[in-house]
Amino acid sequence: AKTAEYSLTFEVLRMQSAREAWGVIQPLPLSSSKCGYCGSKKGSVIRGAFTDSLRPEVYQRMIDAGWRRSGDFCYLPNLERSCCQQRTIRLDVTEYKPSKEQRRALKRFEEFLEPTEKPTRRGGKKAALVSLTEVEPIRTIKGTLELKLARLVQAELSKPVPVHFAVRMEGKTPCLSSSSVISALHGEKRGQELAAGMCAMLNEENIRGVKECISSQHGHVNAILDSDTVRAMQIQMGEVEDSRKHAERVIGRRRELDIKLKPSEFTDEAFRLYQRYQMAVHRDKEEDLTQEQYTRFLVEGCVEQEEEEMEGHKLQYGQYHMEYRLEGKLVAVGVVDILPLCLSSVYFFYDPSDEYKRLSLGRIGAMKEIEFVQDKLKNFPAFRYYYMGYYIHNCPKMRYKAEYMPSTILCRNTLSWHYITQIVVEGIDLSVYNKFLGGEEEANEQGLTAANEERLRHAKEAYLSAGQSLIVKLKRALADRMIRSFSKNILSVATELGRGAENVLLVFSPSTLPIIASEAMLEDD
Repeated sequence: AKTAEYSLTFEVLRMQSAREAWGVIQPLPLSSSKCGYCGSKKGSVIRGAFTDSLRPEVYQRMIDAGWRRSGDFCYLPNLERSCCQQRTIRLDVTEYKPSKEQRRALKRFEEFLEPTEKPTRRGGKKAALVSLTEVEPIRTIKGTLELKLARLVQAELSKPVPVHFAVRMEGKTPCLSSSSVISALHGEKRGQELAAGMCAMLNEENIRGVKECISSQHGHVNAILDSDTVRAMQIQMGEVEDSRKHAERVIGRRRELDIKLKPSEFTDEAFRLYQRYQMAVHRDKEEDLTQEQYTRFLVEGCVEQEEEEMEGHKLQYGQYHMEYRLEGKLVAVGVVDILPLCLSSVYFFYDPSDEYKRLSLGRIGAMKEIEFVQDKLKNFPAFRYYYMGYYIHNCPKMRYKAEYMPSTILCRNTLSWHYITQIVVEGIDLSVYNKFLGGEEEANEQGLTAANEERLRHAKEAYLSAGQSLIVKLKRALADRMIRSFSKNILSVATELGRGAENVLLVFSPSTLPIIASEAMLEDD
C-alpha cells in the first residue's frame, strides 16, 4: 500500500519538477497469483508498480515495452514464468481491413439507427418467398395440399410421412412445391411414377386455387396456381408492403447516437451500467461490484492530461471514458488512454439487455475507437495505432483481438512488432514462450542484444547519477528524512521499462524516497 511519506514526497517533487518530462512509479518485487485466463493457481507472474503520475509519452514507452495499467497499478507479465503468454497487440489503422463479420455488424447497427422505407427481408429472395406462405390465399391452399398429399402417401406406403409445401417460382409465376419424400423412399424412377399418379388424383379433386398439379423428375409435386389466386396474392402482398412501409415511415426517424469523450471520473449512471454488464456477461456477484472496486479499476489512473496542438487542431492526451448514448440513454462506455502514438483500449462495457443483443456493441465499440484514431490521424500523423491490450492465443475469449486485421504483436526480446498472420504461417506456437525472429532479425539478434545491454548500462548510470544530484534538493525540502540508495527492485524495473525511459522516468522503491532521472535534472547540476 502507498504510504503517507510517499504522498508527501510526491507533492514536493511535483513542485520542484513541474517543467520536466517525468513519471512516478513505485516498483514491486515479482509476484505470482491465480491466472484469470486459464485458472492456474500461481501461473500468472508479473512485475508490478504503483503509479501516481505518468506523462503520456512515458506511458507510451511503457506499453511499447509490454506494460499495461489497471487503474493506477502498472504491470508487466513475466512471459518466461507465466502460464499464459500475454502479448501486447496493436493495429495500424491505415492498414485496417474490416472482416466480413465486422462489416455485417456495422450494417446491422446502421440499420438499427436509421430504418429504411424499403422492407428488409433477411435472406433476400428466399426469405421473400417464405413470407408468401403467410399470405392468403396461399396459406389455405398450402394447408389443403399438405393434408391431401399426406393421405395419398400414407395410403401408398402404409405409414404416415410428413409432407411440406414451399413457394417457389416457375418463371414469373409462383407455385407450391412439395418435399421429395417419394423419391427418398422408393428410388428415383419409382418416385417419379408415384408422384405422377398422385398429381392425377389431386387434379381430380379440383382443389380451389390450383390450376394443375404436375410432377417433377425428382418426385416433387408442383401445384400451379390459377390466375385468380395469383391476382389475389398480389393484392395481399401489395397491402402487406403498404402497411410495412407505413410502419417504417412511422418508426423510421433516425435514432440519435451520441459518442462523447469525457475525462475519467465516477458517475453513478456508468457504475450501474458496469454492474449490469459484469453480472450478465461475466457472471460476477453483485456484492463484489462495489463503487470502490469500479473506481479503482476504471476511474483512477496515472496518465496525466496534456494537450497537443498542430495547425489549429488539438489532441487531448490522458485517461477518458468514451460514452455511447442512444436517444440520450447510456448504452456503452469505452475506457481508453489517449497517448502520443495511439488510443489504448483499457476496457469496454455495455448494456446487456435483450434490446441491444443483436447489435454486437463490443465489436461496434472497437470499430468506433479505430474510427476515432483514423479521424485524428488526418491532423496528427504520428497518431496511428489502436492498442487492444494483451493477445492470449490459448484463451478463446481473448483471441477475438486478432480479428482486427492486420494486427501485430510485440516481441519483448527485441521490442519489435510482428504480423500475427505471418507468425501463424511460420508455425510459431503463440501459446508458449518464444521469440519472433526471422531473416535479418535472426542474423542480428546478437547485435540487438548487445545494443540493449549497452542502453541498459547507460540507463542505470543515469538513474544513479540523477539520484545523487537530487539528494541536495530533497534535503532542502525534507531535511530530517533519510535518503537511501536504490533497491534491486528499481534496477529490475529499469531493465524492463524499454528504450528511452532513462530520460523521462522518476522511480523509487517501497523503502526509499523518490529518485528522479531526467536529462534536465542532470543538466541543472
